[in-house]
Amino acid sequence: MPKDNERGGASKALYITFFFTGLGYLFPFNVLVSDIDFLKESYPSLNLEFIISIAYNIPCVFVLLLLVKFGDRLSFSGRIYTAFGVDLAVLAALAGLRFISISPPLLLWSTVAASIVTGCAAAVVDGTLFGLASKFPSSCVQAVMAAIPLSGTVTGLQKIIIKLVIVSINGGEGEVSEATIETGKQLVTPTQQP
Repeated sequence: MPKDNERGGASKALYITFFFTGLGYLFPFNVLVSDIDFLKESYPSLNLEFIISIAYNIPCVFVLLLLVKFGDRLSFSGRIYTAFGVDLAVLAALAGLRFISISPPLLLWSTVAASIVTGCAAAVVDGTLFGLASKFPSSCVQAVMAAIPLSGTVTGLQKIIIKLVIVSINGGEGEVSEATIETGKQLVTPTQQP
């Protein structure tokens, strides 16, 4: 088991590694949830947040139960790499489907299917990542926990930027709230010192 360095914490490289792994842990779910605004244009009466959350969380429970029984058969790194690879493949496929402009019903069902698959992958990463981080100094668990909410913030900023780009491409036409525009202006405008 790795030893703490002289200050009692993890090395910077180890901390950064766990931080970015934690950042990627819920990123796929946050991407799927941020895509809801685009799907609501086609399905305004559906509660898409509920549908995607259920499609994500129900498989998580079953995969966690399977991991309790069979999880020790795979290494920590094997589980993490496989789950992140699955997440990458699913998000790339979903982006490809958006790019080729498929029909709204197919896009909705592919988003639900992507939620199920990323939910399964997140269940694998969840226990594995915290189990691995617990074998190192406590600052590694702190790095993972600090990065998880940051993935939602990064995805939210990405969503704002995408909406602003879409509106600018469409010549200023499109539905963007005033709050989104103001937040976008604050992101690109340098702050003034008093």
